[in-house]
Amino acid sequence: MLHNVSLAVRRSVRAVTLNHPNRMTCTVYRKVVTRTAPDSLGGLPTLGGLGVLNDEDETDFEYQPLGDGWVVMLGIYQGGGRSDDNSLLDNPNTPQQEAFLEPVVDDGFIPKKHDLVSIVIGDAILPYEITDITGTVNIPPFTQKYVLQLRDELVQANA
Repeated sequence: MLHNVSLAVRRSVRAVTLNHPNRMTCTVYRKVVTRTAPDSLGGLPTLGGLGVLNDEDETDFEYQPLGDGWVVMLGIYQGGGRSDDNSLLDNPNTPQQEAFLEPVVDDGFIPKKHDLVSIVIGDAILPYEITDITGTVNIPPFTQKYVLQLRDELVQANA
């Protein structure tokens, strides 16, 4: 019985996102490290003899497309997203947006933290990064909202 409730909530969130009049098309990209090293630990390259814990500081990487989706902006995120060391906001000068994000194909990609969401609006491509995944009900992953932050350094104008 309770399992049916969470599935119904998940289906309704998808239906709202796919049919919302203010939805926008997007493409989602995931960062993939391209650096190779002679040594590896669990399939990941190492630095010297140390295993790499996080790909955030890697210089050799590319963003690979996961697929197309629909995004509905829900409003400004009011939570207190913090950095990994739990000391400050990811970027306090840039407001973060809450959004529903659904792949066009049912059972498509699953967005993760640090994925890029590229939204085309008019002549501009606005790249947002998923900085957090939140929800309104404690039945994850059925009520996920994605916290998006604009990546100013990646904004482009179409030629």
